[in-house]
Amino acid sequence: MSDVSDLVDATLPQPALPVPTGTPADVPPPRLAPALPSLPTGGRPSLPTNAKAAPAPTAPTSAGAADQAAAPETASTEELDPVAAAAASGNPHAMAAAAHFAAMKQAATMPQVRSVRKQKRRSKKPIVVPVLLLGVLAGAAYVGRDSAFITRLQGEGYDTSALPMIVYPRPTPAGVERSITQYNVTVDAAGVPTAVDEFTDILGNSNTGDRSIERRASRFSFVDGVPTEPALSVVEQQVIVAGAFTYVSAEVDGEPWEQRDRAWRTLGPEAGDFWMYQDLVDQSLRHVPRVETVSETVDAVDVTTYRWEIPFGELYESAPSAYSPFGVLSGNADPASIVTLTISVDADGVVRVLDIRLDLESVIEHATAKADGLEYPYGFRVELDSLDDTAPTITAPTNVAQPAPSAEPAAEGGA
Repeated sequence: MSDVSDLVDATLPQPALPVPTGTPADVPPPRLAPALPSLPTGGRPSLPTNAKAAPAPTAPTSAGAADQAAAPETASTEELDPVAAAAASGNPHAMAAAAHFAAMKQAATMPQVRSVRKQKRRSKKPIVVPVLLLGVLAGAAYVGRDSAFITRLQGEGYDTSALPMIVYPRPTPAGVERSITQYNVTVDAAGVPTAVDEFTDILGNSNTGDRSIERRASRFSFVDGVPTEPALSVVEQQVIVAGAFTYVSAEVDGEPWEQRDRAWRTLGPEAGDFWMYQDLVDQSLRHVPRVETVSETVDAVDVTTYRWEIPFGELYESAPSAYSPFGVLSGNADPASIVTLTISVDADGVVRVLDIRLDLESVIEHATAKADGLEYPYGFRVELDSLDDTAPTITAPTNVAQPAPSAEPAAEGGA
């Protein structure tokens, strides 16, 4: 019987497998994995999971119709929870992605807090500062509208025939002799003015810096507002700077000289030993109108003499280089008073004479108002006597008393 049955089974036709119909485009590819669960956001692809596909539901029976009816709703709810689906799959990447999307969904449902940007208030400083600056400049220009600086900015106060800007080569003499005269005035308690002229003659050795200095202070009375000879008194003194010491003559003739420690100075001619044209006639003074220009002879040397008359209040602005060596003149007269400035220059550009004089009456008024009995300078005159190629011989005196180390060294005085 078994053989017959085996033969029957072998000879009976077997049922044919269903063959898919239609075109290749209409035939869906076979599914290699269960369908991915869909997220609650409509249209988004569901996360891949490794969960097994649920078996197809069977037809509900009459006994369990209610339970079978509720099953699809429960299945759809579980399918809509990506976190549970990812947890069920056990895939860590799917679990992390599901947690990320769940956090994004929760954040979207929370109330959004928007930052309100406060409108920046425009500062008025950029406008106020230029206005204040312009106001200050305008006020300063108005106050100083008559000063030399402002008038020259306006193109006024310039000499149409300005002096040339020339730089002469500076000679290097071995010996320089010059003289300095300082003119002073003093007013006593009774209001009587007296003139005091301090004359200093200096012979210098440029190689060693040694000096031979002779001083003479003469006091004169005024006659019709002018100091007049004869001198009321004359005081003379001699100073020698030689080697390591300075020697000062005694007030009484024949007495020993006083020896002091020397105040060393740089060797060689210095500004103040003599000046060149460019040292005094600077950029400012070149353009100040001159009241006189003459050719003359001073101490047998042909020179060109320039003379200016400048308000005292404008002297420093007009002739800073010529005024600087005589700063003691500052404030000794009314700013509106006139200062006479004279400079004589030889053919080599060497300044032979520099003379600066304040208005004497204005200085007397200033000294009278001060009423302190002090001497107030009103003028200086510096004359260059000679420039020698041979160094002068300056020797220390032989009649010298014991040195006084505590005494201050004598100054040469003047410019």
